[in-house]
Amino acid sequence: MEELLAAALSLMVTLAGFSLVLASVYNAENALGGAGFEQGRLVYVSYTGGYVYAFYQGVTVGLKTPVEVYANGSWTPSATLYNGALIRAPSTDGRLVVETDRGPLVASP
Repeated sequence: MEELLAAALSLMVTLAGFSLVLASVYNAENALGGAGFEQGRLVYVSYTGGYVYAFYQGVTVGLKTPVEVYANGSWTPSATLYNGALIRAPSTDGRLVVETDRGPLVASP
């Protein structure tokens, strides 16, 4: 029961952080007029339970190593990133490097 409560709390904190990131990304995009998103970017959300959570914004890109994408209420492995994807990948140092067909993307605190 304690593990379930801890997991639920962790998810709530992650989703709260995700909403803050979305708000800042939305405001930044409006301020910049969408400039500079040709390569895409990862926005760091959190590092919890050995996973780095990040938000992807940009064009659709293929991945050399799949990551998990949050879709339809669960985490699903994906070899493609779409604009607006919430992703997670295991990490030992709290940093995420995603190799795409357009070059590496990095998310770190």
